[in-house]
Amino acid sequence: MREILISLIKNFFKKLGYSINKTENLSNYYKDSLAKFIDIYDINLVLDIGAHHGSFSKKIRTEGYNKEIQSFEPGVTNFKNLKKNKNDNSWHFYNFGFGSEDQDVKLLTSARDGDTNSISKITKNFLEICKNAEQIESETVKIYNPYNYFYNKLDSNRNILLKIDTEGSDYIVLSNFKDLLNKVSGIYIECGFNLKMYADSKDYLETIDFLKSYHFMPFSLNPHFTNTSTGQLMVCDILFYNTKIEPKNLNKMDKTKKNMYPKIYNFK
Repeated sequence: MREILISLIKNFFKKLGYSINKTENLSNYYKDSLAKFIDIYDINLVLDIGAHHGSFSKKIRTEGYNKEIQSFEPGVTNFKNLKKNKNDNSWHFYNFGFGSEDQDVKLLTSARDGDTNSISKITKNFLEICKNAEQIESETVKIYNPYNYFYNKLDSNRNILLKIDTEGSDYIVLSNFKDLLNKVSGIYIECGFNLKMYADSKDYLETIDFLKSYHFMPFSLNPHFTNTSTGQLMVCDILFYNTKIEPKNLNKMDKTKKNMYPKIYNFK
């Protein structure tokens, strides 16, 4: 019955000079791109920095990733919600964050379900668009320098995806990994395009330039926040790949795709 209705609708609009075609769901495309990256690079450790309630990790679990996740969330309330996923034995939780040095800092909290909690102050421009993101309280949390913390923890047999979403401190966290980034296969990070959300936020070009110096290039983009009036992209999640690390599972691809890959990635 459904197919008959679709056919009748298509024929009706065809007589009027229009054609109707099914389009791909963009959100499915971005999820598929991330899932394929995890599979091709045989990722076996995800570092989820700025985990909030665990939405990113839940997403990759749904897409089939079943290996280790380490989630880091400094906020007290967010961490309580994050730990509700504790029935997953390969998912580990840590109640601290990362920054330029080991210290206690003030985390500014908002009424917006904790997803705009930040060490950095929210800008007026962002508050004009998202009024319930106003930071109304603060709490003291622990942060560590990521280079110091991970220095002896990232073994050579780890194929690592590093996800960073720390609400304004993303670039600070990223840059303080230093040459440990050479051990990372992919980086999934939030970048501002036409909106500076936090006082410490960096322009997306600065993030791209920094990662290029460590041989990373964009793999795919996931629009995260747009101006609904104009359609303008404001904030985007970008997945980067390390051009110095060859994917582990190229042999799983069919012959045509396998032949295309070296041309796309230029590994050598």
